[in-house]
Amino acid sequence: MKGIKTILLIMCISWGTYAQMYNRSYYGDMDYLSISINTSSQLKHQNIGIQLKGDFDTWYAAFNLERLKHDNNTLYQYGFSVGKLWKETQRKYFLGARANIIKIDVYNKPSFGLEAEANQYITHNLFIGLGLTSDIYWNSPNIQTPTSKQITRLNIKIGIDL
Repeated sequence: MKGIKTILLIMCISWGTYAQMYNRSYYGDMDYLSISINTSSQLKHQNIGIQLKGDFDTWYAAFNLERLKHDNNTLYQYGFSVGKLWKETQRKYFLGARANIIKIDVYNKPSFGLEAEANQYITHNLFIGLGLTSDIYWNSPNIQTPTSKQITRLNIKIGIDL
């Protein structure tokens, strides 16, 4: 587990450094690197998380770290997402796919899902947003009885473009 966290941390730092050093890339200009905090106070799925997102011309890539309460369990989820980006003058819209690892007790479970988000800029680089996230993860007691669970939640987000 410690090795995976170290690899993810190295990936985040190197990706952020590369994005800051080289504004142009093969995939297009990186317009913004943003960091945001999201939360949801739904009774069934309470969560708090942080996201580091790179916005390119027409697409985005993000790293996610989240703490969830689901079925009286506390879950920790980390991973990445990529997707399509639409821009307006004071708004941005995101639609993408997610791949994550969910830590339940001492076990790591794979998960995947979809996300949609809309951000409204308050100032030049400060934004608030509303997002819908849906993840499916496997919580099987053994390989012979595969079971999956779905977590869908509505997030409120505040962030800043760096």
